[in-house]
Amino acid sequence: MAFDALTVLRGKYGDSYVNLETSEVVAVALAANSDGACVVDLKKTGKKGLAAVLVCPTRAALDYEDTLTVTIEESDHLDRGWETVMAFPVIYAFLMKLKVKCTTAYIPSDIGKAAVEATSLDAGLLVSYGAELEAADGIGYIVVRQDDVDSLFNNTDAAISTTGGTGAATEVGVAEKGFIPDGGSDYEPGTPGTYVRRFTSNKRYIRGKYVASATSNFGKVQCLIGDDQLDRL
Repeated sequence: MAFDALTVLRGKYGDSYVNLETSEVVAVALAANSDGACVVDLKKTGKKGLAAVLVCPTRAALDYEDTLTVTIEESDHLDRGWETVMAFPVIYAFLMKLKVKCTTAYIPSDIGKAAVEATSLDAGLLVSYGAELEAADGIGYIVVRQDDVDSLFNNTDAAISTTGGTGAATEVGVAEKGFIPDGGSDYEPGTPGTYVRRFTSNKRYIRGKYVASATSNFGKVQCLIGDDQLDRL
């Protein structure tokens, strides 16, 4: 199933794409609303195994703490009964990917706790860690959502601890380009990017729900539906 007018959850309003901001209104009809969001009638596609493709094509002006939460909802009725069937992982405006050497093994409960660099006291929430860091001396990556725009984590060999948690490590190099480009505090956000999640729906209708935090603007976001194999796009 290729992308076409029947498989767009968020796209154009009229002839133009629309910025996704905090004022986003959830779709209630097959026709696009002023945010470019609409309901898709799955009866017209003949598909149940689906893949939602979220496209963030532009780099909008974002604050370090901005997030975008996107869920797919389903219902047999346009005007009622909407329930969440799938959720994308939260998209953070700014993330840091740090290469580290483990000194104390990380455990799942460390996720969501504060990662703090001893040298500069740079800090942020631990979003994820590589499996290599579940044992001492393993070398891998942690992903951190910094708590301040000046939290650079740019001190080679600095110790990083987990406040109220277990995992600890030493930085190997500094934050990687691609999450934070050369130039110190000139951060690169979590957009642009393309994100894909597969799901199954037995309902007739689906729609996207988009929640941008604070006063954020995530640019001209599109959300498209393909079949579960994405083999005809």
